[in-house]
Amino acid sequence: MLIQMRRAREDEELELRVHGGSRPGRMPNLPRDFEAGYNQLFTDYFAENPVYPDHLFRRRFRMRHSLFLSIVDDVQEHDNYFLQKADALGKPGLRPLQKITSAIRMLAYGGASDLNDEYLRLGESTSNESLLKFCQAVIHVYGVWSTGQVRQSLAAVC
Repeated sequence: MLIQMRRAREDEELELRVHGGSRPGRMPNLPRDFEAGYNQLFTDYFAENPVYPDHLFRRRFRMRHSLFLSIVDDVQEHDNYFLQKADALGKPGLRPLQKITSAIRMLAYGGASDLNDEYLRLGESTSNESLLKFCQAVIHVYGVWSTGQVRQSLAAVC
């Protein structure tokens, strides 16, 4: 009950939060080159002949390649946050694989959100938002798991 109340409050705060955008006195966005981050990720793990074969994918992502892709499909279908969108200037934004990979790596390794910047080209706040939305989507799509430890771990993160 307490966890549900906390989640509801956090959801309300997220909805009320106004993203900064372009205003005087704010730092401009870094030119992260989202497409380069996606191309590197795709070449490394998802191309027809990836740099890293399936056994390394499983070691790094803590799951089979097919399971990962199934989760990506389910999460995208549940929440359009994970779909690629254009920004106000019409430039393509982050792709679903980048956002979901960021969330899964943070969960798998317990890494900080700013570690995804250099490889995946996600900023810290985007990594955090991706993690939160990913956890919410997984809980909604796959339901409450019977393992209390998993549920407690997700509750602590989300």
